[in-house]
Parts: sequence; C-alpha cells; structure tokens
Amino acid sequence: MILRKENPMKVAVWVFCLLALMVGDDSIAQSEAPRTLPGSVADTLLQRDATRILILADMAAYSSCRQERVILWADVIEPPKGKRFPGGGLRTGGWTERWQLWRCGKMVPYLVKFMTDGKGGTFIKVSVIVEK
Repeated sequence: MILRKENPMKVAVWVFCLLALMVGDDSIAQSEAPRTLPGSVADTLLQRDATRILILADMAAYSSCRQERVILWADVIEPPKGKRFPGGGLRTGGWTERWQLWRCGKMVPYLVKFMTDGKGGTFIKVSVIVEK
C-alpha cells in the first residue's frame, strides 16, 4: 500500500466531517439546508448531507468567523448526466452545483459535486470558489 503525505489539517477536517455525517448529529451544523434549497436538483437527504460537509469544512477553514453560516441558494453548473434507475434516480454519473454561503457579512460561493456510485449511493465533494 502506498500512502501519500497529506497536510495534517486537511486530513483532520475530512475525518471530522466524515465522523459528523456518520453520527448524524444535527447540532454540529447549526445551519441546516432549507427543506428544498432553491435551485438545487439534489433531494433533501443529499442537500442535508452536503450542507453538513460544506458548513463543517467552512468552520474548520475559517474558524475566526463565529457567526452562523447560512446557505441561501444553488445554481446548477453541470446538469445531471448518466444512466438512470427505473424509478428515475441517477444511477451513474453526476452533476455540479454552485452553492451560495453567507458567512460573516459576505457571500462565499462553493462548488458542490455529486457523483453517484452506481449502487444507489452518492459521493459529495465540496470546494470553495476562489474569486480573483
């Protein structure tokens, strides 16, 4: 097995996010997604999971902001592509959305990528969009 040398802080953030999702503690992410995030094509369960990942990652990266974080809306950047289950859900492929987070008096855009695993599960990747 080959191990890459990773930034310890980056590893700690992802371990914390994974543990939070496994535990499912609603108190960890104070700002949960609304029932339906305007503009998102993800179902409410995926929205909840992506919200937890995004807010926990943002809290770890920008710990100086002690105010509540709120996700306001989403835009679909790349629409869902791939094969579908008979019921209509995406089986393979994925899509990308831009989520707008309100943090400490300013809007912060994030890319949220949803990638299906072909078995009914979905991987979620969150990254901040650095504006020039």
